[in-house]
Amino acid sequence: MVWALTLDPVQSALFEEKAAEIDAVGGILSLIDVTRTIIGSLLKRKEDEPHREKTQRAIQRYMLATMNAPGTPMGEKLVNLKEFAKQTVKIVLVERPLIAKATSEEPDQVRRQADTAPEALAGHEPTQIMALESMAEESDAAPAVANGGGDCLSEMVKPTSIVVVSPAPPQKFDSFRILFPAAVCYRVERATCFFQRYNSGIDRGLPRPFLLSKAFADRLYGVINQIIVPAMVSGSRNIGLLETSQQWAGVNTAEFWDIIDRDERAKTGISAAWAAAWENCRQRRENRIAKDGTKTTVLVASPVLLKIREMLAPTKGDFTIPPIRNDEITLFASMLYELDMDKMDYTWNRLRQLYEQELDRRQYQDKAREGALRDSILSAFEIVPDLTGDFLALLCYFCFDNFDLSLLERFTHNKGSTLEQRQKRIPYLMNFLSGEGVAEARRREQGARAEREAEQKARAAAARA
Repeated sequence: MVWALTLDPVQSALFEEKAAEIDAVGGILSLIDVTRTIIGSLLKRKEDEPHREKTQRAIQRYMLATMNAPGTPMGEKLVNLKEFAKQTVKIVLVERPLIAKATSEEPDQVRRQADTAPEALAGHEPTQIMALESMAEESDAAPAVANGGGDCLSEMVKPTSIVVVSPAPPQKFDSFRILFPAAVCYRVERATCFFQRYNSGIDRGLPRPFLLSKAFADRLYGVINQIIVPAMVSGSRNIGLLETSQQWAGVNTAEFWDIIDRDERAKTGISAAWAAAWENCRQRRENRIAKDGTKTTVLVASPVLLKIREMLAPTKGDFTIPPIRNDEITLFASMLYELDMDKMDYTWNRLRQLYEQELDRRQYQDKAREGALRDSILSAFEIVPDLTGDFLALLCYFCFDNFDLSLLERFTHNKGSTLEQRQKRIPYLMNFLSGEGVAEARRREQGARAEREAEQKARAAAARA
């Protein structure tokens, strides 16, 4: 049985103090030390001693196993473990008064403060503290993740496993003409890699939408190198001046942007040249006169846009992409300066945490209200650049097992009461949902959901028996 963790005003003030200590930590090893110290300060009575040691051991073993596990950047691990540490502190704050009482009172005299039903007897050990302690005992005999064994704390506390794709490391070049296109691609790659994260335990059986695909990103870098950067260099006097402004040999692609960001004129020149190069790729309006003399205005693809369509076309169904028109050009042009990657990472971590709390809850987490994830995705649409909100919702589908097509389709109704409205407001999401294979995938997911719900009911019935 899992209880929501409700703190009284005194506990809340103490929790905020300890949470601030956790937030101030800059590394996982330091986090282990700080969390152990906090737990020790909260469980410092003699009666608490056995609980203190077991809880501290559980924390250390879990954090070390997480730190050494492959596939997730250390920064994201630190974010996840800080949340785990805070939830552990909450457990201890809620249950520590019962620990001392449980050692001196008979079991039938010890009841939870917020739950006095007969089945809620605390016994000799509060349930959530006992869960941490038992996992510590199991972890003493279980191999750590880093050694190829199972997670010593099992699925009870392990966060959703998302593999974050990292950009290529910075590179150095001998000349500005070689460095500049590589630096532009390096910056764009930070954005494309964000959308390429994935859950290795999920196979949706559907091709990923283009912005979620590495194959698409590689083609986009080709467009940047062959079409966009040459147009920037030939069309901007500022970039020509930048080439001669300093010695670029030995400057790597990350250092390039450090230099540019300190020079407002250079930054403005590159931004303007980038925007102008993409603007030249847009569809143009042309007046047409039909045989009956009727005049119409149509959008016509320029030769450069036709070339881009050819270069970005998928092969063998490796991703899906609609015909490239002006909206897609706007999206590509936003990737150099408009995506705040720190804000995007924060938004994603918030979505992942709410997914777990609502649809895939861990032992140490509070229960989120129904619809919390949906509302958070809707809020994300308001703070990320136009057209990228669709891909955040799609990323949730490809990374979160229980966020299936039925929930994704239900979400789209928040963006319009009619199909026409939804297609206008969330074009990429609607394009994906109308794609080939989606109906069959929906049937598979509905069957899997029914099986999960049947298993949950069976476990609940067995627990009551």
